[in-house]
Amino acid sequence: MRPRLPATRAEVASIASLAFLSTLLMAAGAVSCDRTGATKPAATTSPNDAPTASANSPNDAPTASANDGSPAALQQACLKGDGRACGDLGIAYRKGLGVPKDDLEASKWYTRGCELRDAWSCTNLAYLLRKSETLPRDPERAVALYTKACDLGDLMACADLGVCFERGEGTSADIPRALALYQKACDGGEVVTGCANLATLYDSGKGVPKDLGRAAALFEKACEAGGPIACANLALMVEAGRGVPKDGARAAALRRRACAGGDKESCESPHP
Repeated sequence: MRPRLPATRAEVASIASLAFLSTLLMAAGAVSCDRTGATKPAATTSPNDAPTASANSPNDAPTASANDGSPAALQQACLKGDGRACGDLGIAYRKGLGVPKDDLEASKWYTRGCELRDAWSCTNLAYLLRKSETLPRDPERAVALYTKACDLGDLMACADLGVCFERGEGTSADIPRALALYQKACDGGEVVTGCANLATLYDSGKGVPKDLGRAAALFEKACEAGGPIACANLALMVEAGRGVPKDGARAAALRRRACAGGDKESCESPHP
């Protein structure tokens, strides 16, 4: 079975607004958040879907104070030139947290944040232009936004841009460019997407000499960092003894771990 690319990143919110947004997300039924502050639903959907939450009425939001992370405070800060606040307000509209869910309004605030050189806003706008179900998709513009975000230092954007170059999505396919972007993200500490995507190239020999041992090591690194698809891909290698000793029990444990992390395919695979 061919290894799968991990999900590209969905929207992320800053730590400053995480407490408020997480409170609303908890009320909507979700229970966790990732290390960057991106809220995740308790039950994930397919690997490439953005996380969603039930919409909350604006009247349910606490009264805003100067820096409480509420939509009203975020809007005020954004209009004063705080790019990260603009991006966090985009998150609120994207997920319906304290405001009506509205991708068009989210894109407005992401755009303003990106213009203010907030890398996350650029990345989130790129993601929206690739994945929105209500706005026209614009993969070419998404590539330009990912490029800007990567140049501004967002390593997850670098990894997502690598996916675009590998797939030829919004740009001409360019495997060497994808490889360089995955390597940059992986070396910089963006392990879950950067290292795992790099592993898929070494596993297949796509654009690089095939190196199963290195692929397994990179999948393991991404799995340990919390990447469920990396765990699933490593399980395939362990089960077949490709680049690592064959070990059915370990493969089953890796699939259980992938399933617990939200990978539905692993949940459907037998893993006693």
